[in-house]
Amino acid sequence: MDVNVHPTKAWVRFRHPRLIYEMVAAATQAALRRPGVMPGVEVRAEGDDRPSATTFSGVAEQVALFGDATGPGQARGLFGRVLGQVQDTFVVSTSEDEVFFLDQHVAHERVLFERLQHELREGVPAAQALLFAEPLELPPAASTLLERWREPLERLGFAFEGFGGAAIVVRAVPALLKGSEPKRLIEAAVDEFAGPGAGVPTLDRALAFVACRAAVKANMPLAREEMERLVVELSATETPYFCPHGRPIVSRVSLHDIRRELKRTW
Repeated sequence: MDVNVHPTKAWVRFRHPRLIYEMVAAATQAALRRPGVMPGVEVRAEGDDRPSATTFSGVAEQVALFGDATGPGQARGLFGRVLGQVQDTFVVSTSEDEVFFLDQHVAHERVLFERLQHELREGVPAAQALLFAEPLELPPAASTLLERWREPLERLGFAFEGFGGAAIVVRAVPALLKGSEPKRLIEAAVDEFAGPGAGVPTLDRALAFVACRAAVKANMPLAREEMERLVVELSATETPYFCPHGRPIVSRVSLHDIRRELKRTW
């Protein structure tokens, strides 16, 4: 922690702010869900006189950037053991035979894309209602385009009102994007769906947009724990070598070639 980023010590800077955020969010949720805060209420199924205590909570689940931490005995998967990060953009890992350079943004994009697909199969992905609905004035062409994409976007957690008028209103966004500014999200969606090859609105294209916006970016330092989670989660995906937009995720170097080039015989 750096306490010298503000002359009056009003701010501090953490080396890994995302981990701090997730820890505080998890602790806050646990505290708010204690029985003393959210007491149970008796509910009865129809025709059943036996009460059962159920606790209701209107708080959306905190969506972690990466999945649960892996135990020390868990297999490392396709990409072996994490060595570190290069240029705050590439995660470097190694197996017995190869060294891998994984682009952290597109790797995380693939992980989130398949996570959202699973959530859709299981039900509806989590959405975050905005505290204050966001009215947006869009050019007619942009409003028409967004209306065409409304159905797949709303399946992922967006909520809109007011199509056909001078402005649309954004009332909710996918939980993965709840930290994003709604206006910028919608502008980015319009740019994405108006681009080359947009064609007919599809759920997978909308999924790819949400995953791309939520994924970690290049030039973002990651803690070793975050890198290890990302590599394990990527290894478990169905398509670990390409992002949903078709970009390659990993570059690999053969240790055999390195030994040969350096004339190493063992």
